[in-house]
Amino acid sequence: MTIPHKMGASAFWWRGSPSRANKAKIPNYFLIYIYSYRMLWAAHFALNQAVPSLHGDMDMTEYRRVKVTMTEGVAVVSFTDRKILDATAIEELAKDLFALCENDGVKIVSDFVGLEFLSAAALNKLIILDKMIRRRSGKLAFCNIRPEIMETFEITRLDKLFIIKMSLSEALQWIRE
Repeated sequence: MTIPHKMGASAFWWRGSPSRANKAKIPNYFLIYIYSYRMLWAAHFALNQAVPSLHGDMDMTEYRRVKVTMTEGVAVVSFTDRKILDATAIEELAKDLFALCENDGVKIVSDFVGLEFLSAAALNKLIILDKMIRRRSGKLAFCNIRPEIMETFEITRLDKLFIIKMSLSEALQWIRE
């Protein structure tokens, strides 16, 4: 008796790859049960995730890595983490930010007030965000960037790509123009 590859049987072995004889001892109904459980869990996880958008009340939207407040049609985004380093945090941040720019003409001010460190991968997500917003005729501005992070922007010449203002009020004024 062989186990079909579609069942994902190899994902259930945690101590190396067993021999073919050992794989054959696992009943198919058990593998189907585990596979079904994994699929149900994945569907549950996907359906229970908030879908961020700029439509309707912003209080109803849940974000994982950012806090979003609307100010006269401008989304002011502030980071909830002090340091953005690991891959999962960066991917969650990207999902939150990319969901904000699904509309044409979106205006976003990213407030770096509590952010102490930003990895290179996070910088890459900001570059992608900027491109997405420009394609949709929107505006993006950054403000309150710490000197250490600003130095990274200058070394990588990202200060030439992004609109960077000293304060939130300056960024909001530029966005509204």
